[in-house]
Amino acid sequence: MTRTQVNLAAVGGFVALGLVSLIVVLAVLAGRTGATDVYYTTFPNVAGLKFGALVQYEGYAIGQVEKLIPEPDAGRMQFRVELSVIEGWRIPSDSVASIAVSGLLAPASIAIKAGQSDAALQPGERIQPGVAAGLFAGISGVGEQVGKISDEGLLPVLRNLDRQLSRIGVLLDGDVGQAMRHIRSLAAQFDQAAPVVIADLQSFTADLSQTGSQLATVLTPQRLAELDQVLIEAANTAISLNSSAQRISQLVDEGGGDLDAAAKDLRYAMAAIAQRIDSFSHNLDAASRDLAEFSRQVRQDPSRVLRATRPGAEPQP
Repeated sequence: MTRTQVNLAAVGGFVALGLVSLIVVLAVLAGRTGATDVYYTTFPNVAGLKFGALVQYEGYAIGQVEKLIPEPDAGRMQFRVELSVIEGWRIPSDSVASIAVSGLLAPASIAIKAGQSDAALQPGERIQPGVAAGLFAGISGVGEQVGKISDEGLLPVLRNLDRQLSRIGVLLDGDVGQAMRHIRSLAAQFDQAAPVVIADLQSFTADLSQTGSQLATVLTPQRLAELDQVLIEAANTAISLNSSAQRISQLVDEGGGDLDAAAKDLRYAMAAIAQRIDSFSHNLDAASRDLAEFSRQVRQDPSRVLRATRPGAEPQP
């Protein structure tokens, strides 16, 4: 064997070894280093997912995507995604598979979130699909929510706001404009009357201050003390009057019979006086006339007081 042949054989062997190493590395990264089990899941959207995409179980690579099969379902399209997983890998029956994108430049992959069930899925069974995970899925979900809010909430509000603004414009052109003109007129009148009102207010304040000063002068501490004493004495007097009233009421209650008898005697005496009042008045009138005549005669002749006159004799002048 020549030297050239030896070199060619060495280069060929090195290239073959590199290819084998590359195949082994790719198989390890794809989780295809041995026998596999096949599972499947379904998604309504498989954007960014392709054959050979990584399958991860709680972040650990366990296989790859084998097939993407579209399947119509009740008028909508569903996509069946078949997964090849390391043979014997236990997947709880309540596990959830979702499409995940770990970064801006990272490819889409299948992320399986382990469940809590004691039962495990058998090869060929369906893994329960979940919502898409990752940055782009979150942005897409937010976009859908924003669109829904805009269509169902924001646009009706904006339309209603536009109608209300139109109504406000009509009001501003009509009744509100007239009201504003009245307000401006009232403001002008108030502006004219403000100096007089302020002057009256200042005068009233000065009078009030003067009255307060006079009141402070009148209500000295000594006079306040005297007023307190008067109030105390008035209260004591009221208490005494109340006590006297109670005592009188008690006496009336205790001597009710005597008071009735006294009232009856008083009525009898008043009736007797009433019967004799005419005679008494007549005699009193006659006595008054006699007294007047005597007074007249004494004024004419004071000596009559010293001289006696026989009954029936004429008085001498």
